[in-house]
Amino acid sequence: MGVLGSTSYTYWTNRNSAAMNYWGGGNSNQICACAVAGTCDNGRTDCNCNNNDYVTPLRYDDGDVTDKTQLPVTAVYIGDTGNANEFAYFTVEQLRCLN
Repeated sequence: MGVLGSTSYTYWTNRNSAAMNYWGGGNSNQICACAVAGTCDNGRTDCNCNNNDYVTPLRYDDGDVTDKTQLPVTAVYIGDTGNANEFAYFTVEQLRCLN
């Protein structure tokens, strides 16, 4: 999520334009799904994308936003890619409604 201290450089906004500094499967503590599951690469405790180690294939974080009170996702902001070797990709998959 591009987190440095208490600053989140990567976030999404919810239906009320509030910044959400976690991604699907994570929680409101600036972490990703891998942190909740304890499966982040290199022993990280936040997100795989914070490794900044330029490996191939690229590291990634994924998950589903399931809190219906936060949907829809209205925007995604990506930051902290100022180093010449850093870049970011993101995809938003098809909306699925679950009961």
